[in-house]
Parts: sequence; C-alpha cells; structure tokens
Amino acid sequence: MTVGTPAGHERFYRAVGETAKQRAIPPPCEPDMAKVDAGARSHGVELLGPPPSSQPAH
Repeated sequence: MTVGTPAGHERFYRAVGETAKQRAIPPPCEPDMAKVDAGARSHGVELLGPPPSSQPAH
C-alpha cells in the first residue's frame, strides 16, 4: 500500500501501468524504465535509487 499526498498520484500509476489482459497475476518482468522516467517527470514524481532488480542478490 502507498499513500500519496497531495491527491492525484494515481495518475502516475495509470500513465506507467498497463491494463490487465486477464484476471491472473502476470509473470515477473523488467519495468520499461524510459516509460517510468517519463511518467515520473510528467506527474512530479521523484525516483530515488536504482530499480530493485538492479540490486545484487544477498
């Protein structure tokens, strides 16, 4: 769960997400970081740090 203030943060999720094709959890995949970066800039979201998948496994 996330809480964002002020209201409107859901527009970022709509911009970078995609509609589910079926009622099932899709397999894991790498995010389209160009799309995420563009959506973040457009919606005033500051991205901090590298994506979690780029972190070395412990």
